[in-house]
Amino acid sequence: METLFLGFGLGVLAVAGLAMFGFVFLKAFQQRNVAFDAPVWVVLLLSYGMSYSEVYVISVIATLGFSPELGFAIGTGSGWGAVTAMALHRKIFGKQGSKNDDD
Repeated sequence: METLFLGFGLGVLAVAGLAMFGFVFLKAFQQRNVAFDAPVWVVLLLSYGMSYSEVYVISVIATLGFSPELGFAIGTGSGWGAVTAMALHRKIFGKQGSKNDDD
């Protein structure tokens, strides 16, 4: 694999970004589930997904060390994960409790 960005392959950065997207997506969705009293099984199921994705991202960072490129990939995944989770939760469950009434 061709190495880019201080020796990291582009695939490593993409996978780390996608893993963080998944983690933050699940975390943001979970926060809304807790706020709106979702069923217990939903909360528990998402908790396992959160734990596996978080452990994966931490292990990638521990293995590779920090770099600005890795931080950018993880930050981009995080931001899009949060935005996507909020939009999907609102689409599935409606705007209950939303502060953005004009959406």
